[in-house]
Amino acid sequence: MTTTAQTVPKSGAIDLNVMRKERSLWGDAWHRLSRNRAAVAGIVVIVFFILVAIFAPLLAPFNPTIQTSNNSLRLPSWVHTADQSRTGNFNNLLGTDAIGRDLFSQLIYGARVSLIVGFIPQVLILAIGVTLGLVAGFAGGRIDNLLMRFTDIIYAFPDTLFVITIATAFRETWVGQAFNGLLLIFISFSIITWTGMARLVRGQVLSLKEKEFIEAARAVGVPTPTILFRHILPNSLAPIIVAVTFGIPGAIIGEAVLTFIGVGMRPSTNANNPFPTSWGSMLLDGYANINSTPYMLLFPVICVGLLTMAFTFLGDGLRDALDPREQ
Repeated sequence: MTTTAQTVPKSGAIDLNVMRKERSLWGDAWHRLSRNRAAVAGIVVIVFFILVAIFAPLLAPFNPTIQTSNNSLRLPSWVHTADQSRTGNFNNLLGTDAIGRDLFSQLIYGARVSLIVGFIPQVLILAIGVTLGLVAGFAGGRIDNLLMRFTDIIYAFPDTLFVITIATAFRETWVGQAFNGLLLIFISFSIITWTGMARLVRGQVLSLKEKEFIEAARAVGVPTPTILFRHILPNSLAPIIVAVTFGIPGAIIGEAVLTFIGVGMRPSTNANNPFPTSWGSMLLDGYANINSTPYMLLFPVICVGLLTMAFTFLGDGLRDALDPREQ
């Protein structure tokens, strides 16, 4: 028996060794995300604000709680008037507020509060929503019905009204005074907004627990916690990540609104406080002086808008990148 070797002409040869390296699911998602210009721009803006928040003591020219410029309102550096006590100078780049605090320094330190308010409540929401969603979806039956009815009750409360009520009722307690009111904001946002996360995770669990690999794991006696946290939860991360990304700008705007109406963060007079002010406090001060100095309102509005749009663009990009139907 003889065999003949088949050769491929050099002109049409295909080098099998030169093939595109296969990417993992997350690697492929990152590849698609990096091609989304809006998402990349959002990442750049978010990283910029994070760096500003981290290095605020080095970047801020003044302590935002210390009154400067003879304790009087000073215009931005590019605005000049005959009144030397108010005319702009380069020491106070964006000017000062009505009691002489540097606005540029307040903007820098305000980024800390907005980012923390955006991230910390999401951690609490994940802890509550993911846990209840996993248990309800996997257990089913009466447990699922009980947990989902409880979720429906919480979901029925209007979010904004509930947060305002909680913030107002406990504002004078130790919870409302801790960390200048930030702790109360964290709790208020978390106890009302976890319902969406719980419903999302429950839906993912109901879809995944009937899959073959889950049935196989149960058949060989894999413990339920292992199935939940090593098989089901990792396969549910894509929509969870997208939901968290979209939830952060909502929390940032929520803090600004609460502080603007007077039930949010308390401005600090302590020079050593790492969170002395917020963009919401600046919005309130700017609104009080909108007729004489509209720029005081403009600067924090721009910062809030940039940061929320950046997270929105990133959320849109993640939703597209993590969608398995995307090619």
